[in-house]
Order: sequence, then C-alpha cells, then structure tokens
Amino acid sequence: MTLEILKAIPDEKLEAAIVDHADYKIGDNSDGEYKIVTGLSKGLQIIYSTWLVEEEVDNGGFNQYFWNSSGQYQKEALEGFKLLGAKEHAGLMDEAIAIYNQEAANEPMGNRRSISFWQCAQKTGWICCCRMLLLPPVFNKNTMKSKWRREGDSNPRQ
Repeated sequence: MTLEILKAIPDEKLEAAIVDHADYKIGDNSDGEYKIVTGLSKGLQIIYSTWLVEEEVDNGGFNQYFWNSSGQYQKEALEGFKLLGAKEHAGLMDEAIAIYNQEAANEPMGNRRSISFWQCAQKTGWICCCRMLLLPPVFNKNTMKSKWRREGDSNPRQ
C-alpha cells in the first residue's frame, strides 16, 4: 500500500481499506498474525488495532475482544488510542486491560479461556464495556485516524 494509493482513497473508505490490507497480509497465516501486523508501519498498526477494539467491543464486549485473537493487540490499541488523541478510549482500554490482567492473575495456571475467568471478567468489565459503547467511533470523515494515516506516518509502504 503506497502513499499514492492511500491519498486516492476517500476518508470514509480509508479505515476499511487499511483493515483489508492487513487482512490480506495475514492471509491464512493465523499463527504469524501478530508478527505480520506488528511488522506493518506504525500508522497501519494503529488503525488496525483500534479498529479491532471497536469492532469486538461493539459486537460482544471486551470479553469477546480478549477471548479472540484480537486481544493480543491490546498494547498496540492502547498506544494507538493515545497517539490518536482519543483520551476517553485510551482510558477505557487501559481500564479493561487492568481488569483482564487482574482476573487472569487469579485464574489457576493463567487459563484465560476458562468459563470461570470469563464469568468473573464479565461482571467486573461490564461497566467499562458499556462506557466504550457510548463513545463515538474514533474513525469517521475528517477525524483523527484519517489525519494520522495521511499525515502522521512516514512509512506507509507495508
């Protein structure tokens, strides 16, 4: 994905194009997914990782986000929200990560996919999840993500 291609994409389609690009790079390589995504430019990582949070939380809450492979991008998503200036999103993401880590530490052998872990995490993370759903999406026309993608990333070719 070149800078010329990115400039040609309308703002309202930019996030989807970047997510499609990341998904194309990942392909069928689910075992190497994290390495592939974190090998993309910082701008692409930010958009992809924050998109995953918004999509997963909207669909099934933070429980779904951390249960699925999306949760492996928690550090990148938190950093992304901060870099985008999405302070409320970053605060809620930080809170969700803390809840997740606290509950995981209480789970025998760190089994983060057990039923008891998610029952407890669901109770404690519910308020955090609801607050995230009340926030507007970070990406829309002329917002932080499109500005970052077009102006803030010096290496779009990945």
